[in-house]
Amino acid sequence: MSRRASSTLEARSPTAEQPVPRSRWPWLVQVLLCPVLLFAAIYSQLAFLLVPGMERLDQPSTPGLSALAAVVTVAMGLTTLLVALGGVALLARLDGRRRLRDVGWRVDRRSLPLLGLGVLVSAVVLVAADAPASAADLLRYEDSGIGDAPVWKVLVAGLTAAFLLQAIPEELIFRGYLLGSLRMRPVPAVLVSAVSFAVIHLASSGGQQGWGEQIAYLAMPLGFGLAAGALSLLTRSLWIAVGIHGGLHVTVLASVLLERVDPAFAGGNGPALWLFSGLGWTVVAAVAMWLLARRGRGVAADGAR
Repeated sequence: MSRRASSTLEARSPTAEQPVPRSRWPWLVQVLLCPVLLFAAIYSQLAFLLVPGMERLDQPSTPGLSALAAVVTVAMGLTTLLVALGGVALLARLDGRRRLRDVGWRVDRRSLPLLGLGVLVSAVVLVAADAPASAADLLRYEDSGIGDAPVWKVLVAGLTAAFLLQAIPEELIFRGYLLGSLRMRPVPAVLVSAVSFAVIHLASSGGQQGWGEQIAYLAMPLGFGLAAGALSLLTRSLWIAVGIHGGLHVTVLASVLLERVDPAFAGGNGPALWLFSGLGWTVVAAVAMWLLARRGRGVAADGAR
């Protein structure tokens, strides 16, 4: 491997301290395998529907089943995560004899602070995007659908969906395996990872009305995909990407709970929010890539001396 290729690979690997084994498959194969693995992980939850009586778990009139429903919700999230972990481990092994740690799955003392930082960044972006959209009366306000559900139950369901069902498995696949596998320079690698992630959201249901809004909605996953990828390269950690992704859902969850205290906290939705937040995350990504480039130039200068 050339010195130039090796240094690029090391910069691209989110958590590597040393260069990791190179992937071997063409980038298009890697891109196409990611949604296959993601949907396999998501639909693994359907196995729970085969259990007799599962449809009664969320009935408030059935004594003692509310807590059990929360346990099953968490179990479904863990199942999705485990399927994603197993799938990524298999792909990494076949594609270059790599390990999970080589594609970002590593927990250390930096993991939790970086996850928290990612959540904070996403919260700031969403609040900043909501302000002008709300001031211009461009948002739609819809019922959250949680009714009078207990706060603990909303938190369990919301945090499970935010991290176990979405942020951790999706970031492991797209920012861990895919971004860590693409044999490209950092900027095109981040773009490919973010675009391939955004495209699958054509199948998402996030309040879109018609195909025009379906396309506009992609600004949000594209934007936070760019930010997640750029920040994971800058920090060499997958966990800040998990925080960026989970932070979107945590901020929405906080808005839903705060709305019970004061309707002024109600979070809006619609194309304006998607576009403004996508732009905000893209700015974050641009700053992170600029800092990464500066660090690369600094390393090159030190090496020359």
